[in-house]
Amino acid sequence: ELQGKPIGWISLTPLESTDRFQLAYRFAKAFWGNGYATEAGAAILDYAREVLGLSECVALVWPDNNASTHVLSKLRFQYEGSSAYYGNDVNVFV
Repeated sequence: ELQGKPIGWISLTPLESTDRFQLAYRFAKAFWGNGYATEAGAAILDYAREVLGLSECVALVWPDNNASTHVLSKLRFQYEGSSAYYGNDVNVFV
């Protein structure tokens, strides 16, 4: 939140038809490039490790979303390959 108004969201949810958990986020365009996704991602991944005991999370990214790929790189995700989820081709990071 910024001045009491939401600027985006972040979640950690089971990835459909797998035994993995998916990190997902979205922020209002006006707030892109300010480090909010990286900051929120680091916090939720700490929670995933320390509280939930998860050793791995996955993130799905549109192939042309370079900004999100950069965020995941800063969060130490590695490219696993491409796949189809929810009817779309995506890049998979773990």
